[in-house]
Amino acid sequence: MDEMKLPDVEYKGKCGEIFKLHRMLDEAGIQHEFINESIDEKYYIPGSIDGTKYHIFYPSPDDFRKAINASTDTTDAGCSVIEGYGTYGYEQDLLEIMGLLTPEEEEHDSVCGYLTAENVFERIKAAEERRKELFRHTAPTDTDYLVEEGS
Repeated sequence: MDEMKLPDVEYKGKCGEIFKLHRMLDEAGIQHEFINESIDEKYYIPGSIDGTKYHIFYPSPDDFRKAINASTDTTDAGCSVIEGYGTYGYEQDLLEIMGLLTPEEEEHDSVCGYLTAENVFERIKAAEERRKELFRHTAPTDTDYLVEEGS
């Protein structure tokens, strides 16, 4: 799927928050995937439900699905961010997430909605910092590959 390129101007209208989050993640250099899941206009029936839907996966769709399937603890599994018809907060141009929930949020549901781009960005940024710190402590060093002579 082709990566969506954002225009130089802010997106206006519903789903503006997810475009804002996409730009914030890009500017911070945080790996993610931005997907337009909107109903293709040629299949849209005027007067039917709004077919607008955008999705961001951090760090990527495959990594997120693997982490969610491997563990019931979604604290650092990554994050699925969605904004579109039927999501919690769509009418207010706010985001819904799965993953990176607080313990209090996890007590109530597997998703949390009505979030701003800034709120979701701070969660992803904190998870990215934890991920980098973990990698720094678990990454192999050059000496891990050395084998003593005679072994």
